[in-house]
Amino acid sequence: MTQVANATDVGTFIAALESARAGMQRGLRGLAADAQRIAHANVDKGAQVTDLTDALVQSIVDRVQVQASARVMQTMDETLGTIVNVKA
Repeated sequence: MTQVANATDVGTFIAALESARAGMQRGLRGLAADAQRIAHANVDKGAQVTDLTDALVQSIVDRVQVQASARVMQTMDETLGTIVNVKA
């Protein structure tokens, strides 16, 4: 039964890391898109102020997404380190 529980724990650990990685990628892609929207808003004279504001607000949301995902990854790394130390 312990081996089954350990396999489930490993699967959960891997799923959490994958989720964190995907979150970081989404956030970074969003930041790149936000940067493009901001750069084009400055060039495009017909751009609305709300376009620029929306892009700036979204860039904050995307940055928080990256930070939160990085924190999940850091926590999983610390947890793995603790498990390895306990097993040793």
